[in-house]
Amino acid sequence: MIENPYIVKAFGKYFDKRDRTVNKQELELTNNTKIQAFSWGSSVRGTTYGSVDGIVRPACIILDDVLSEDDVLNEPAKEKVLNKFYKEIAEVGDTEVVRNGIKIKSASKFLVIGTPLSSTDFINTVSKDVTFKVFHRRVVDFDVDEYFDNNSYWQHYKTLLFNDRIDKEDKDIMLKEYYTKYKPEMIFPTIWEKYECDKLAQKFFSKRTAFMQELMCDCQNVGNKWFKGVRTQSTEDIEDHVFNKTMLQCDPASSTNDKSDYSSILVGSTCDFNGFTYIRKGILVKLGFIDLCKKIIELIRQYKDITHVSIEKNLYMGTDILKLQELLSKDDELKNRNITFLNKMQKTNKDEKIATILDAVNTGQIIFNENDERFIAQILDFSGQKFTA
Repeated sequence: MIENPYIVKAFGKYFDKRDRTVNKQELELTNNTKIQAFSWGSSVRGTTYGSVDGIVRPACIILDDVLSEDDVLNEPAKEKVLNKFYKEIAEVGDTEVVRNGIKIKSASKFLVIGTPLSSTDFINTVSKDVTFKVFHRRVVDFDVDEYFDNNSYWQHYKTLLFNDRIDKEDKDIMLKEYYTKYKPEMIFPTIWEKYECDKLAQKFFSKRTAFMQELMCDCQNVGNKWFKGVRTQSTEDIEDHVFNKTMLQCDPASSTNDKSDYSSILVGSTCDFNGFTYIRKGILVKLGFIDLCKKIIELIRQYKDITHVSIEKNLYMGTDILKLQELLSKDDELKNRNITFLNKMQKTNKDEKIATILDAVNTGQIIFNENDERFIAQILDFSGQKFTA
């Protein structure tokens, strides 16, 4: 860009590979200035540049989208990012110099650009720092929850969007036709003309968390409601679909006494026709090791399209998998079934894992069996791991 003839004509030749340092990390210009890039994992301590003005420290420090999902998983991860900024990066600049009441040198400027991923993450914390001026832009300048909830046209659009009886291609055509027909009643102002209202609405309805984070820059209203409701269908309606993948998932609990947790078992399938996921059976039981294995075998027998069985490894450390394989090998009906077993340790943050399905459950993209009332009740009861029995 600096070699663009219009830039050269207007500002002069700033780019010269022969006499200046030019590589992927450093760009030294002919006017004795330097641009240097650092990865977040590298250190910026002691960064200086020798120019005609002597040894100078950075005049402008830009942090562009430094956060990743791993940086907001838990409090220590958030603290680590904040510590790096305040203890290392913030110290790399210069303070202003004032002599006889006259400022003769400006302080280094810090520009922090990015999308908030958590209400207490680095971006949101810095935005509350009084030494920063905040420029906060949203894709729309109104309460999106209230707007979409109270607009009958968008509510009908949402019904069409999540109708699992309509083929994906046909649904896209129907949605576009409906939006085109009622566009004057459905259009709303956005920050840029490039945003199409129907595309924004689809993202809001299907991925509200991502919409609030990326397009509204709002983490105060993300995830705090947890599960507002679940979509259910009868066994007959669910089983009327043609499924392309079916898995049995089990999270075993340690004992059968009244104070112990439940073992959770579900049979889930996906449907290519509409892209939805169906929890065909969701069970909460308190069973010992052998009885739990027998219950899983019973479900494998009942749902003949199960190809994968996934069991959390933390409790039985794989002995349940061995027992299931033994029971299958002794069963004349099941011994020839091709079942793949998955057995992994769970070490990641529980709230963060559950948050990944919030949008899909709340918008009805995951459909539950209406008969599994206890299973559904525990989902609706979830208020975060610190506050849920």
